[in-house]
Amino acid sequence: MDFNEALQEIFAAAEKQGKSKIAVNSGLLHRRVGGYPGSHHRMPTCCSAMRAAMRHGDIITASPPKGNGASLTIEYQLPRSSSRKTAGGEHREKQNEKTSNEKTESGRTNNNPHEIFAYFNCTFPPQNGKRLRESYLHMIKENHPDKVADMSKEFIELAEKKTKEINDMYDKALAYLKTEGKNDQ
Repeated sequence: MDFNEALQEIFAAAEKQGKSKIAVNSGLLHRRVGGYPGSHHRMPTCCSAMRAAMRHGDIITASPPKGNGASLTIEYQLPRSSSRKTAGGEHREKQNEKTSNEKTESGRTNNNPHEIFAYFNCTFPPQNGKRLRESYLHMIKENHPDKVADMSKEFIELAEKKTKEINDMYDKALAYLKTEGKNDQ
């Protein structure tokens, strides 16, 4: 069983019980799949699968300091089924909430606000821009090309790409905060 299958089982069980939402913790999900705790755990993969399963209305209620850890908790809205019956009896696919299929270097979709704020390990919806700015500054400091200036050209190019990605995502996050009126840095 992989993380996506385990998530689908959790969603189905909660829907069957008539729940309107379900909180999923990455540590518990990984234990269900197996391999955690242990020296060969796949917690980053687990957290990525959880974030990828987010839709409009889902919120990150707890986020570990480094982004991928056993404390990541996401509250998912139910039902999660991919199709639903309309008033006329036909089935129709739910529209994907992502506004763009363009991907960043790390594989995140650029315009999904959930993914933008998850990129900076911030909860969604954000309360203000303070946590976002702190995370942004930390990421820039850790990935800045000046940190690898004495290394090979490949490392410098990687650092430049990563810094550009961080800046692009930060600009998108600020644009979202501006439209929501929550930019209290």
